Amino acid sequence: MTDPTEPYAEDVELMGRAQLFHALARAFQYPVAGLTDDVLDEEFLAALSESVTCHPAAGSLAPLFEAVEEAFSSRNGSARGNRGGAEVAGGGESAGPTISEEYTYLFLRRTKVPLTEASYGLELTFGRPRDMADLASLQETFGVRVAPGTCMSADHLGVQLEFLAVLLAKEAYARAYGWEDEAETCRAARAHYLTEHLTGWLPILSVRVERSARLRFFPAVVALAEGAVRWEHSECGAGEVRQYYDRSKLKGGDDADAPAKAGESADAPSKAGGAGESAGAGEDPGDWPDTGSVFPCGSCISPQLPK
Repeated sequence: MTDPTEPYAEDVELMGRAQLFHALARAFQYPVAGLTDDVLDEEFLAALSESVTCHPAAGSLAPLFEAVEEAFSSRNGSARGNRGGAEVAGGGESAGPTISEEYTYLFLRRTKVPLTEASYGLELTFGRPRDMADLASLQETFGVRVAPGTCMSADHLGVQLEFLAVLLAKEAYARAYGWEDEAETCRAARAHYLTEHLTGWLPILSVRVERSARLRFFPAVVALAEGAVRWEHSECGAGEVRQYYDRSKLKGGDDADAPAKAGESADAPSKAGGAGESAGAGEDPGDWPDTGSVFPCGSCISPQLPK
């Protein structure tokens, strides 16, 4: 059996990628009593920086992280425009909201930008129950469940990013112990998960956030998450993604006529490619104990696998 105290470079790389998604998930957890402002601190930024620096795609992710870093440093400084801000004496840009206030403005109340996969699905009647069942099956198979009272469903972006981190961490653990079958199961489940869920709707979310946000912070974080997810999709050989679309353009909402991000269409998300077929959601990863309620996203994601 492989000695886990002597990790291979692949194991370290997998854990670094897991840490990246774990950190990104923290930006989207429900801001109870200012939780988002408390969680998104210098430690959050340091975790992102370390993960991006060690990432295989550091060259393409570094500019995206720099945008997050810049937005984070000015998060309580100036808004992107005059919407929702008070004029600063002497002119200049308007005073911006806090991150918690921006979270509420974008993702709660009128929900200008839904953070759930079901909000972007094509099948309104039967699509959500099917997708939720698939997500619940995946999470249960790998010993993960959403903790009660988190106000987040299984298809919430924060939960989906955290679960992707769990899959990567479990694969790293399995490879460290030489469990090739279990490691390949994790990889196959990751390909299925990205193909059927996260990769498809994240580009549309990115467009919605970009055109609705007052602060630069959430557009920058979503762009970094999108870049990292696209790389994961290609790396694990995931298949062609499902089609999602921006339903707000059909409803004629506040931002129905707003321009999409340059080079992107809100109606036709980019199809991150990659050869290979996706694995089924019900594959057994082995005799692994329940890791318990790992959410909210600030919790530890290290898998509890048998030694």
